[in-house]
Amino acid sequence: MSRTLVYVVIVLGVVILAGGAAIFEPWTFFQTDVVDEAFPFDDMTEEQKTAYGSLPDEMKDGLMAMAEDEAIEPAMVKETTEAVLMPDAEVAEEPMPEMVPENMLLGMGEFGRIDAIHAAEGTAAIYQLSDGSRVLRLEDFKSTNGPELHVLLTTGTEATTFGDVGDYVDLGILKGNVGNQNYEIPDDVDLSVIKAVVIWCRPFKVVFSVANLM
Repeated sequence: MSRTLVYVVIVLGVVILAGGAAIFEPWTFFQTDVVDEAFPFDDMTEEQKTAYGSLPDEMKDGLMAMAEDEAIEPAMVKETTEAVLMPDAEVAEEPMPEMVPENMLLGMGEFGRIDAIHAAEGTAAIYQLSDGSRVLRLEDFKSTNGPELHVLLTTGTEATTFGDVGDYVDLGILKGNVGNQNYEIPDDVDLSVIKAVVIWCRPFKVVFSVANLM
């Protein structure tokens, strides 16, 4: 092989290696990119900043994603964030209405997670009491806080957006995002068509959690 051909082969090899490196950037496997962005609210109090710092990473990421999503109203992001950073609003532990043998369990379901921000846990159960009245009972309940959360009985199942809820009966504002609690069900509600219990943010029509009744 001539010396000229050797030089050509070497030059081509260098060009190919350089091109491959530019495309695949192998050095990125050996570097660390550190990001520590502040939450994009300049008017957060020191207490709120401290509360934000103590949130799980998954919830921080969810709030940050909400703040960066141009499709979400800034007012919704701000109010939801402020509610999440509030101390848990516990209700006084409401006892189960007095149970006698004639009382009957009509349906029960478990709350679950919608996403990193919107979630609840615990049990929703509907009972018919011995006097004929009906009550929704939330037990071992804990929900992410939010602006003006309501408790709905809905005809839709597995709702993740308000559009999936179907027809609904609003039982009122959630008494607290932590604790056992009871909600009277009006006599005119047809429970045969009720399929789920939904925790719903009324101002922004956002579903926080769903318990499908079995």
